[in-house]
Amino acid sequence: MKNDSNFIIKDLFNRQRAGIKPGLERTLTLLNKLNNPHEKLKSIHIAGTNGKGTISSLLASYYKELNLKVGLYTSPHLVKFNERIRIGNTQISNQYLINKYNQLIDIINQIDATFFEITTVIAFSYFAENNCDICIIETGMGGRYDSTNVLNPILSIITSISFDHKEYLGNTLELIAAEKAGIIKQKTPVFLVNINDDILNVFQNEAKSKNAKLINLKNSESKFSEKIVKLISEENFKAKYQLNNIEFQTDLLGKHNTLNINSIANILKYISSEMNSKISNEFDEQKFISSIINLNKNTGYFGRMSIIKTNPYIILDTSHNEEALSYLIKIIKQHSNQKFNIIYTGMKDKENIQNLQIVKEITDKLILTKSSNPRNQELDILESNAKYLNYKEIETYQKLEECLDIELNTSNNILIVGSFFLISDVMKILKI
Repeated sequence: MKNDSNFIIKDLFNRQRAGIKPGLERTLTLLNKLNNPHEKLKSIHIAGTNGKGTISSLLASYYKELNLKVGLYTSPHLVKFNERIRIGNTQISNQYLINKYNQLIDIINQIDATFFEITTVIAFSYFAENNCDICIIETGMGGRYDSTNVLNPILSIITSISFDHKEYLGNTLELIAAEKAGIIKQKTPVFLVNINDDILNVFQNEAKSKNAKLINLKNSESKFSEKIVKLISEENFKAKYQLNNIEFQTDLLGKHNTLNINSIANILKYISSEMNSKISNEFDEQKFISSIINLNKNTGYFGRMSIIKTNPYIILDTSHNEEALSYLIKIIKQHSNQKFNIIYTGMKDKENIQNLQIVKEITDKLILTKSSNPRNQELDILESNAKYLNYKEIETYQKLEECLDIELNTSNNILIVGSFFLISDVMKILKI
């Protein structure tokens, strides 16, 4: 029996080396050992390439404002493994991890379960044992064979699809969409948020085969595609919104976040008016506004256009693919005409040339460094990519601590971007 949470978390991460294994049978075997806690959960299941973290957090924040017990399962974490599994904004305890790990370890070794399978099973057990009123469950990278796809949710949501994890999900948007569409369940409503028209048929066909009601939030004719919240203005990296006659301010910037906010409002109205979910009787506008204002406090939401200093700006962002980085750079250009020095690292499986091309719009100086993750792309390759793109000035640091110590103590605006792992390490070093 192991009573050291650090040992257990290290063992979990060691199991990442086995990679991704298709199929749900190992997850179901582990769940069966725990008397199938997933069958006791009332859940909303969310897949997508970009936006699923924001959508998940917005949903969880709203239900927390209603004083419900809300389970939230997201990935990856930024600083601490426990962030992935929360009830409200309280992270899963080390003691619970220890107890559940010891309960499962024999069967884990027997079936060679993966990191994400074990983590998912522990999360579902935690939510069930704590009698959560509603659980907001975000998939990992996929959908069809994602460990979370053992759920029978009350509702599914699929957010924007773009290229990511091509080695696992496929190298066309249609193939990636087909994997994400795998979360659509029999006779279970599914909402589409910001789905490209070119791949809409993938979801329509899957929904039809499952006799599932499909609501495309880009369809202006749908009564659940209202612009409930209006964007009034954006300046100084703050956005002002209006719901009816109430104005409120948030740091959720850009058209994509206006879309996310309105999508959540419409989804909540649908749940309240069309479903016998017994979660809430009506859409509470004031609670909805509070849920946006208190998003970080309620869910620990961080790492999306997070400003940790002004004058000069230091911005942290986890964006690591074309769509997310394009949104990010567009927002920065809208709010500032100044140049930013960019601290970047990328993983070997990412489109680093494409990413560096996008962020080049706002910088004359690129600073390349490494995170603690072994999947980092080598610095000499990133430097070669940057030279190919004709960056004016390139610096490299083997040690992130040295990079931050030097570069953050200048009068330059800084954007730190390119990887969840980079932002995670920065947060640990800066004690954010």
